[in-house]
Amino acid sequence: MTGLARVLVVLFLIFPYLIFIAKIKVWDLPAWDELGPVLSFTVLQAALSGVFSLLGGFAIALGLARARFKLIPWMLLPSFVPSLFVVISVMNVIKPFPFGLWGTVLVHTFTLSGLVGAVLMTKLRERAGGMIELAYVEGASRFAIISRLVVPVMKSDLMNLFILVFVVSFGSFSIPLLTGAVGAITFEVLTYQKIIIEGNFAQAFGLATTQLLITGAIVISYSPQTSLRSRRFANLESIAWLPGNIYGTILVLISVFGLFLISPSIPAELWSVLPGRIFGSAMIGFGAGLVSFIFLISICFGLPHFYFERFLLSYVSPSIPIIGFGFLLLGVSNILFAPLAIIFGVVMSVLPGLYRLLLADDVKSLRNQIEVARTMGASWNQIFSFITFPQCVRSISILSGFCAFWAVGDFGLSRLVANRTISVAMLVDDLIGSYRLGAASVLVWLLLAIGGSLFLFFQRLGSRLSKRAQLLL
Repeated sequence: MTGLARVLVVLFLIFPYLIFIAKIKVWDLPAWDELGPVLSFTVLQAALSGVFSLLGGFAIALGLARARFKLIPWMLLPSFVPSLFVVISVMNVIKPFPFGLWGTVLVHTFTLSGLVGAVLMTKLRERAGGMIELAYVEGASRFAIISRLVVPVMKSDLMNLFILVFVVSFGSFSIPLLTGAVGAITFEVLTYQKIIIEGNFAQAFGLATTQLLITGAIVISYSPQTSLRSRRFANLESIAWLPGNIYGTILVLISVFGLFLISPSIPAELWSVLPGRIFGSAMIGFGAGLVSFIFLISICFGLPHFYFERFLLSYVSPSIPIIGFGFLLLGVSNILFAPLAIIFGVVMSVLPGLYRLLLADDVKSLRNQIEVARTMGASWNQIFSFITFPQCVRSISILSGFCAFWAVGDFGLSRLVANRTISVAMLVDDLIGSYRLGAASVLVWLLLAIGGSLFLFFQRLGSRLSKRAQLLL
């Protein structure tokens, strides 16, 4: 049964690629005079996003050095809300908004700087905490500690985070779709245009394959050096920098709470269609949360397994246009199957990331217990029932809540597979296209309420399942 669970998870994740192999017989690329500017723009915006996110994240990490872990959830807020929220909030604050290169870089920086800062602060304690304390005792200044100790020791981690932000920005779809301009489009957006506007599936497949090869080569070719790690909690107040917290707080306020800065108004014609769109968003979010819960449970059931773990940690999920493209080839754009395609498509795109976010460490921490249980003659079903599930179900439920939250805010995949507006997020996208930011801002808060309610539902579900599993032990 564990083998069957692993096979089902792998087949689910690679399903879009299997569709292409079965359906696409030829593939092509646009002429270089069209492809060249798109490639250069995509690389440039990804590189700039990486540089500014790294600089901003470094400042935030120095600010978090004094606050320890108290401000991390606050700084992570822009990274965990759907990108639609951040784009509208930033547009409400920064006027006129710089559509094109700098608008895309700006939103990526606002979205990812807090995440980079939180990761850097954690790595800083692990890699250099003891050395920082020693340098401070020896009388070194903050500047000397940062320039001569922190940067050299953290060089590998800094490069790793730059690669991460570069790959995420290179494959970003929703943000460039909303913030782009004429002549300033990315690989993802060009693929979207080839599918929706031109109906040129051969070139869309060629673009998708090229993007996958580029990002895969970047990730595989870079192998970060390992550094010494310390489990001791280090005091980093000697390098703490208050402006880092101020900068991070400003980013959060602009990225999320800029929605308050515009007078709310909903046109009268929207009231009649709103109940149906709310129901559609709720069903898509709940469905995505439920499907992700099932597959995360299946992943837990199939672990530990060396090759399965390596696959989950190294697999590059297909982009949103590619997933939507695959479902279009299956002909699922009607009102009955489109919501199911959105649900499964969202889960396909985020499932490996969800596993890496929390579940990988949870399962890794259980290895000693699993080895002891196997030595005592326990079956894999017993190990799952009495060890893995009770200790991982809380994390699984939280991750499923995140998936539900993100699915509620999806509009990119929905635009590809649905032939009409079926959710509040798609309605918000329509309003942005007609420059009605007031109504869009109100509906974004509605999306936040729906997504937040679903997140809390799955979190409570995990707590109850965990308590019940503990009682059965």
